[in-house]
Amino acid sequence: IGSISKMFTTTLAAFAHVTSKLSLDEHPGRYVLRPQGRPIDRATLLHPGTYTVGGRPLQFPDRVGDDSSALVDFHAWKAVAPPAKVRQYSNPSNGLLGVGTAVALKGRFARLIETQVLPLCAWRRRTRSWIS
Repeated sequence: IGSISKMFTTTLAAFAHVTSKLSLDEHPGRYVLRPQGRPIDRATLLHPGTYTVGGRPLQFPDRVGDDSSALVDFHAWKAVAPPAKVRQYSNPSNGLLGVGTAVALKGRFARLIETQVLPLCAWRRRTRSWIS
């Protein structure tokens, strides 16, 4: 579903944050172990959701084809700016937020979207309002 999934990812992250399962002030290394101590871990989990981790590129390089190689890429990535100084649209950044959120919620990302986010969409359709 392309970039629409980013809306679901950030909604799930916000849900995890307001239910105290995830802190957007924490670093990715708390939830995704491999990047600890690397430039990506200088950012907080808020930064991937706002595309301000420090200049992550739009896509992963062609050599990234699975979760393991994605983590290697995050580990090897070198920031072009400190977190919060550069906004650059990045699919991998949002993916990192999704992985961290799923780990914090102790579930599979797709299942969490189905059980935590999509029911909100159905509720909105039924009530035609976000206000009770």
